[in-house]
Amino acid sequence: MRASRSHCLNYVETQRDAIDDCIKAIKKNFSEMDFENAYERDTMEEITNQMVRVCTQAKSSLSDYTFS
Repeated sequence: MRASRSHCLNYVETQRDAIDDCIKAIKKNFSEMDFENAYERDTMEEITNQMVRVCTQAKSSLSDYTFS
């Protein structure tokens, strides 16, 4: 069965929205963390930033899809 163009576009947009929700949750979780010291905070901030970058790249790659 072949999916319609609108169905595919809707699916991609739904996934992009889900990635946005993940990015918001990652940032919120970081902002609510308690840190023992500056090193711990910096390390967790680096990890958080990397996760956000990966999510942003995934979201961006979904823009490359075209459906005819």
